Amino acid sequence: MSILFFDTETNDGPDRNQGRGPAQLRVVQLAALLVDGEQESTFSVLVRPAGWTVTPATEAVHGISTERAARE
Repeated sequence: MSILFFDTETNDGPDRNQGRGPAQLRVVQLAALLVDGEQESTFSVLVRPAGWTVTPATEAVHGISTERAARE
């Protein structure tokens, strides 16, 4: 049996009063772990910012800055 685990990191905490549009959260990292018996496969990618930033408070939580996401 194979099991897929995944995790996302975003650029800020949710502001449910903003609705759709540029204030929406942006995914800054997507990571996955596939476990198939004894074998494990991993995947991780940072999303390059396109007109948005990672807030300092959020960077303190997951350690990903706007600069790091743009660079990697």
